[in-house]
Amino acid sequence: MSVHNIVSLTSDFGAQDPFAGIMKGVILGINPSTKIVDITHSIEAHNLLQCYYILKSSYLYFPYGTVHCAVVDPGVGTERRPLAVSCDGHYFVGPDNGILSFAFHKKSIIIELTESRFFLPQKGYTFHGRDIFAPVSAELAKGTPIEKMGKPIHDPVRISTPEPILSAERIMGEVIYIDRFGNLTTNISLSMLEEFVGKDSFSKMIFEMEGNKGRFTENYESGEPDKPGALINSWENMEIFLNQGRAEKTLGVSVGDPVTVIRN
Repeated sequence: MSVHNIVSLTSDFGAQDPFAGIMKGVILGINPSTKIVDITHSIEAHNLLQCYYILKSSYLYFPYGTVHCAVVDPGVGTERRPLAVSCDGHYFVGPDNGILSFAFHKKSIIIELTESRFFLPQKGYTFHGRDIFAPVSAELAKGTPIEKMGKPIHDPVRISTPEPILSAERIMGEVIYIDRFGNLTTNISLSMLEEFVGKDSFSKMIFEMEGNKGRFTENYESGEPDKPGALINSWENMEIFLNQGRAEKTLGVSVGDPVTVIRN
């Protein structure tokens, strides 16, 4: 696997506290030439599923050999294991709480981080992003083999992701992510919609949500004024939006709320 000396960071640390900046300082202290990219530090506090979806949808746009460090870690300081994973030409570093489970394939190398020589000397109980995950990410980015960092495991924690239900009459899904524009990403994929009505036939479908109905469009601008619409977003998932408005506010919905697709 090629090494490009890149580390991406994803966390629920936000911008107010110094946690993300401290992690960058640790990485640069070990490997000053590292290129650090923030995917986001605005994951909702302790929201494992949100971290899972964002990292899963983001990592493939980075060069092979990138190290993706994710810290959403409500179990920090407990017996939960720290992990490093090699999968699909990328590395992943983070807690064993399910946020990395999209990377657990048959050919993946999953390592429990047990070699403390790769940690900061004074490891605490509340900030493993600083003490374990940042230094391990820096070591991986400069080419240290993942196998040297601990022992292989075969029983990592896997997150439970909601799956849509497809029948002859409808697709029943739910909202899995809400972005800063109030757009609602659902767990209904492009491939499932095509299976339901066929390719290039989205005009034959409508969606129902919270007593509202809407049609599918190709882009945001094609949405009817003051009426929610649906399109396929950059994750190749169905997204509900309001043209220059906030679908989240207009519909009064949140993550986990149901959405149904039926034939028009």
